This record gives sequence, structure tokens and C-alpha cells, in this order.
Amino acid sequence: MQAPPEVRVQCQKCQEKDALLGRYGPYGYYVKCQVCNANTSLKQGCPACEYHSVRLSKSGAVYSGHCPQCEHEFVIFRQPD
Repeated sequence: MQAPPEVRVQCQKCQEKDALLGRYGPYGYYVKCQVCNANTSLKQGCPACEYHSVRLSKSGAVYSGHCPQCEHEFVIFRQPD
């Protein structure tokens, strides 16, 4: 079985891509930037069909999305070691 494609997340404030830490809060999954201390939601549309209500989940260090419309699965964020 092939691994799902990965979507690259960046900080919404400073566009940092490497110094992010995955978190969970009252509004769902997000990443916290270690450079500017801003929070960025991991909620996003499906990269295959652009459907907006993608279901997010976490398994170990991997945050992934599953689109109920087209059944596409993709990695949104991978927690750094």
C-alpha cells in the first residue's frame, strides 16, 4: 500500500515550515510556531477535490486528513523528532 501524499503546512504569520509543533485545543488540531509563537489551524480543504469539511485525525506523530466526499487520504503535518 502506498503512503498518502503529504501537504506542507506553514505558519500563517511568518511562513515558517520547519519550527512547528502539533497541538490540540478546543477548536481542534493546530500547529504552534516556535519562531513567532503564532498558532495555525490544520483545518484545510481536500487537495484532490477541494471539499472543505475534511476530517482530521492523529496517529502518533502524524496528523492526517480524510475527505468524506472523494475518500482521499493525505498527511497534513508530521511532528518533528
